[in-house]
Amino acid sequence: MITLLLYMVGDANRRGYRHLLEAFWDDARAQGLPLPCQEPISAPSFCEARPKITPDLLRHVLHELASGAHAPRSVCQQRWRGRRVFAADGSKLNLRRSDELRRAFGAPHDAHCPQALVTVLFDVCAKLPVDVEVAPYASGEREQLLKMLDRLQEGDLLLLDRGFPSHEIVQALSSRGIDFVIRLPACNTFAVVDLLRDGTATDVRVTIGPDKSSPGSQSPLSLRAVKLRTPGGVDAYFLSSLRRTDVSRKDLAQLYHLRWEIEEYYKLFKSEYIGQGLYRSKSRSGVLQEIHALVLLLAMTRLCMSAAATASGSAYEAISQKGAVLATVAHIARLLMTPSHGRALREIEVLLRRIARIREPRRPGRSQPRRSYQPARRWGPSGRPGA
Repeated sequence: MITLLLYMVGDANRRGYRHLLEAFWDDARAQGLPLPCQEPISAPSFCEARPKITPDLLRHVLHELASGAHAPRSVCQQRWRGRRVFAADGSKLNLRRSDELRRAFGAPHDAHCPQALVTVLFDVCAKLPVDVEVAPYASGEREQLLKMLDRLQEGDLLLLDRGFPSHEIVQALSSRGIDFVIRLPACNTFAVVDLLRDGTATDVRVTIGPDKSSPGSQSPLSLRAVKLRTPGGVDAYFLSSLRRTDVSRKDLAQLYHLRWEIEEYYKLFKSEYIGQGLYRSKSRSGVLQEIHALVLLLAMTRLCMSAAATASGSAYEAISQKGAVLATVAHIARLLMTPSHGRALREIEVLLRRIARIREPRRPGRSQPRRSYQPARRWGPSGRPGA
């Protein structure tokens, strides 16, 4: 059933249940894979069987993959100065119009479609998702991050953007021994930003007092505040637990730049060839299941990319992630349903060779702002634009 769910999200919502099941049965029969019945099951039967695979089960499999116990050694060795580096970020997803989804996740004012907030904890060195939280659209990224902190260990590094700074986050990370680099908004934030913006200092030591709402449960923290100039000529402000003697301002800028990997991950997560659009299910449990299945599929793909790079002696960055996703989807049934261990190893070798063959040329640095030339969508979450 898990294989069929991964096959379903790999289809990227291009086919209905009936055609999807026919294709899955044809692929399995062509490869001589064992099936529970000769003819494809009906779409209603598949929908009734789906709830047996809970999102918690898929999330547990994701945790096992990301823990390192089943990951290639090349993934486990991906570090920054010997330390694991993570980033967290959230993104809104449009869901199908249904009363249950609107009650479960809510919707923006006057919007036609419900929305969910998906927050991912991401290993930026191994380029691997390690945890995911799904919540109503009006939830906060900070709340979701606090639920995922158990996946981190003392000594890890966490990179956060301007949506995360708060006394609660800083205190929680410090109490767990997790170092961090948090970009601060230029206004309406910690008072240290005013000090850096209005003065000449670029790297100062500051004391962050306890949150006024709960002063008794927190203690002041001595942290580092840094002002950096971005390539676009804009001043950026950061709060970090890393000391100046260990990490210079230049190193801090290079370290925070690693956070871009999670932006690339979301671009993949919402891409036309693997993104789910509005997702299939109209129930809360079904949506959670599909989101967790997609994150699991992408984690498996990233592990295969790393293994392919190691086996071929190629650079990880040179391998096409689109090619890797499509190859993993094409082989998913053979990888997970092959009864013979020897045959499974041969299938893995075939998959890794295919992934390694498809390269992605490095793009030169852009001198102009990003601009999309794709036609605007006729419909959006708030209805038809311009109507």
